[in-house]
This record gives sequence, C-alpha cells and structure tokens, in this order.
Amino acid sequence: MNIGALFIQIVIGLIVSAPALWYAGKWRVGAAKAKFSDAVTISVLGAITNAVIESLLGGGIGSLLQFIVNLYLINKYFETDWVNSFIISFVAALLVFVVFTGLAILGIFAIS
Repeated sequence: MNIGALFIQIVIGLIVSAPALWYAGKWRVGAAKAKFSDAVTISVLGAITNAVIESLLGGGIGSLLQFIVNLYLINKYFETDWVNSFIISFVAALLVFVVFTGLAILGIFAIS
C-alpha cells in the first residue's frame, strides 16, 4: 500500500465527502447528533479502512465489506440506526455526484 496515495485519498475524502456527509446527517438526524468533526472522523476512518480492505480483498466482497464498514461508522458517530445510516450514505453520495457533475459542466463550459 502506497502511503502517499493513501494520504491523497484521505485529503480528497475530507474535502469532498465530509461536507456532504455532514449536510446529509444534519438533514436526517439533526445538528445535535451530526457534528462536522464526526463527519471528518467518518471520512478519515472510512478512507483508511477502504484502502486496507481494497488492498486485502478487492472485488465484490471487498466492496460489500467497505459499504458495511461505512454504514457502521455513520451508525456509531451520528448515533443513529442502520436505516438512517443507509439514507445518510445515499444522500451524501448523491450530493457528491451533483457537485462533481456541476463542476464538470462548469469545466467543460470554461474550456469551450
């Protein structure tokens, strides 16, 4: 496992997923339970565990295990149940998709 690549993955995870996770958590469980520091912790631990699982397992079983670990982290740090963890994860992924799509559109329009 390359430490430099892991560091870049953690930094990008913090910049992109932590705010999306925080907004989705605030929307679903409220601001009292969904703190930004918890979202940062979930993003960092998620990036580290995802890198370890990917290097050890990879494939479909690895992806499923990564998903379960991320749901567990959301469940633990946002103090919610598994259903809300899934909803928070889905909404955060949707927010990240929308942001990246918007940035791509702006980038394409900036080039042309």
